Amino acid sequence: MCKIATDLTTDAPMLVRLQDLGTESRPSVTGPFPLSLMMQEAQGLASIHAANLGHTEALACLPRADHSYVITYIQQRFWRPAWEQVVHDPAFVELLEAAIPKLKLLPYV
Repeated sequence: MCKIATDLTTDAPMLVRLQDLGTESRPSVTGPFPLSLMMQEAQGLASIHAANLGHTEALACLPRADHSYVITYIQQRFWRPAWEQVVHDPAFVELLEAAIPKLKLLPYV
């Protein structure tokens, strides 16, 4: 059984609750991003990784997030299709017109 929680010893089903906070706790993607918030998010992610470090067998049902996974699932299956759709959206182009040519220079765009 794959359990993604702090308790990796209890062999019982558990509920995992996720909540989409949208912009409730994060500034708009088009606005400034405070360094303190970036550090808070980085520390939160680091604590999740630290809690799960060394529990490879208990988390075997999850894919390994290596370079191949990032390229295949995040870049090719998620990011690229979304980019191809939004780059043709007139509202997006109007908002980020100056940045689009710079973004296209990135290796993953």
